[in-house]
Amino acid sequence: MERLFVSSLLCLTLGFLLNPSNLFSQDLKGVQFQYQKVTSQTFEGRLLLYSDPQVIVSRPFVLFNWTALDTLFLINELQLSSELIKREYLGYFTYAGNSSYSLSYYEGYRVGEINNFDNDSQVELIGLTGNLVLDPFLSSNSSPIINNSPLNIINDNGIYTYFPNVWDPDSDSLYFEIVDCIGNGYYIPENLTINHSDGTLRFIPEELGSYSICTKIKQWNSGIYAGDITYDVLFEVDNIMNVPEEVSENRISISPNPVSDILTLNTRDNKVVNYTIYDIAGRQLLNGTFINTQEVDVSAWPSGIYIIRIETESGIYQEKVVKK
Repeated sequence: MERLFVSSLLCLTLGFLLNPSNLFSQDLKGVQFQYQKVTSQTFEGRLLLYSDPQVIVSRPFVLFNWTALDTLFLINELQLSSELIKREYLGYFTYAGNSSYSLSYYEGYRVGEINNFDNDSQVELIGLTGNLVLDPFLSSNSSPIINNSPLNIINDNGIYTYFPNVWDPDSDSLYFEIVDCIGNGYYIPENLTINHSDGTLRFIPEELGSYSICTKIKQWNSGIYAGDITYDVLFEVDNIMNVPEEVSENRISISPNPVSDILTLNTRDNKVVNYTIYDIAGRQLLNGTFINTQEVDVSAWPSGIYIIRIETESGIYQEKVVKK
């Protein structure tokens, strides 16, 4: 761990010295890495950096830690939208023999003003970590490939979904989990869930702004642990499920909360309103219409948090309900 930390500091220091024009140019929104086995001990590595095209940064190469520092060179640059550009870096590395090797990449130019970071730092770290396994019983060991960029994040009425569309060239068994991102004062936001089988993220933010989310992919091949890799995605939240003040205070009530069996929805408009109930992952469980009062039997539902959304002529009301 100490060697990895020292190598990371060296990587950052060299980056500052070799690319002085980059200092305090915070442009990076996300990072991914994939490797392909070329020979028995040689691997090809591709680092994908997603950045803000409005920030002009010269980055013709990056330093990547394959357990030893090496250089990856820029081979492709593609502007995906007015707010996102993808840069691809390529390099090769040969290992001495069978073992488990730590992978890492660190850079000090993550975009600022991210809600789930301590933004006191002028320059925020971004990066990834992983483990590459060389084992005589693993005939081929290449990393999973993430096919969808952060541009594929979908916003459906304040419910944000990212499906990474991951493919594994070795047909490994994959497990996805949310992990802490690299940087000062990071925390995983509330109302965030992941599908452990395909990595789909569902996020229901309560505030506007940007959120960094990191996922780790673990690999198994024929029961042998084949390694892991993390990736970092930025959710840019421009709208949320709003709760108009005049609706929430005067027109609607949901009770009891917490609830064990019967949940009662009440309005005072004497008009038809629409209601929808979601689980915390953003999946729709129930919807319908009612006038004034609606009772919902939740006795058979698992304990947890549910989101009630009611649409009236006056606006939209949303409330979290705890099922005991």
